[in-house]
Amino acid sequence: MLITPENAQMIVDEIKKAIHRDLNIMDDKGIIIASTDHNRIGQLHGGARTLLQSEKTELIITADCEAEGTRRGINLPITIQGNCVGVIGITGDPDDVSDLGSAIQTMTEIMIIGIQRQKDLNLREIERLNFIESWILSEIADMDVMDLDSFKLRARMLEIDLFQPRILCAFEPRPHFEANKTNYEQTQNANLVKFIKPLVSENAQNICVSINSRIVVFFAEKSVSAVSHLAHRICNDIKSAYMVDLCCGVSQPAMDYKRVGECYKEALDACRASSRFGAKRVLIYESGTLFYLIQSIPREQVECLQQKVFQNCTDKEKREMLETLNLFFVNNGNISQASSAAFVHTNTFLYRLNKLHRKTGFDPHKPRDIGTLYFLWIYNQL
Repeated sequence: MLITPENAQMIVDEIKKAIHRDLNIMDDKGIIIASTDHNRIGQLHGGARTLLQSEKTELIITADCEAEGTRRGINLPITIQGNCVGVIGITGDPDDVSDLGSAIQTMTEIMIIGIQRQKDLNLREIERLNFIESWILSEIADMDVMDLDSFKLRARMLEIDLFQPRILCAFEPRPHFEANKTNYEQTQNANLVKFIKPLVSENAQNICVSINSRIVVFFAEKSVSAVSHLAHRICNDIKSAYMVDLCCGVSQPAMDYKRVGECYKEALDACRASSRFGAKRVLIYESGTLFYLIQSIPREQVECLQQKVFQNCTDKEKREMLETLNLFFVNNGNISQASSAAFVHTNTFLYRLNKLHRKTGFDPHKPRDIGTLYFLWIYNQL
């Protein structure tokens, strides 16, 4: 039969709530696999067996034990895709329950089809997850022709377009408690995946899965800024809905499906950096060596350096100077572009750089100082 005894029992229990009658479901051998009278489960229902062996559309039992294991009532075949897979029986005076027969038969078939579809969807999700894991963990570049053809065939069967550009986001939940963390990861992550999927469903090629306690979204996108913007929205929405902070890492684009595994590592690196420094923000992966260097240095030591550099500055001055550094480095040291981005005159921006030099002792124009300032700028992006 297409349905398990557990699901069959759920069906008869739910239908009884609506019609207040006892019901049985028999499998394709006539054995009662579910009943509102639990004492009957496992017994042979002779009437159901007779119905299964005939082409009748119903079988009415007018007296208890008219056939082995039967009681008064009406029995109807359960037909799925043209095949009789079992029997639904309604116990009671045939004159009273016969009018219910067609509706209960249809309801049972619809519920079984729904359960089967959900089962198929769950199996498909498992297969998609298995494929995703093989995609990011396998050395695709080293596959032989036969394995690569098989890999591409699996992708087509799962309706995954390998040739879309991909940017990966790794989200790490940061619950506000430590107790029962394992249970949290198993249950809460599943809820977060369900929450995120509609947010990224505009493109059917976007894929959201839970991998190793993190939530990973495969965006079919080549714009890092667009993905970063959406990632910020996801973090904010989940914060509002679940009171859970997310650390997020965004990879660089993969224009070739064989580079997706590298992008996964990039997203994880950026996510770890965000988590390590408690940033709770979206961090885009940068390939420069400072990205790794800062992660390897204890946060306390970096904070100590930052306090030393800005020791003569107020909190407001520190924020202003970091913003000035941000404009300076984002524009590759081009004063004209930086001042335009800040909507100020060039001389005003130069005044801000001179103030930074005067207050900290570090001059962004001198090679011996620029390294420290660039290091702190990177750190404050984490």
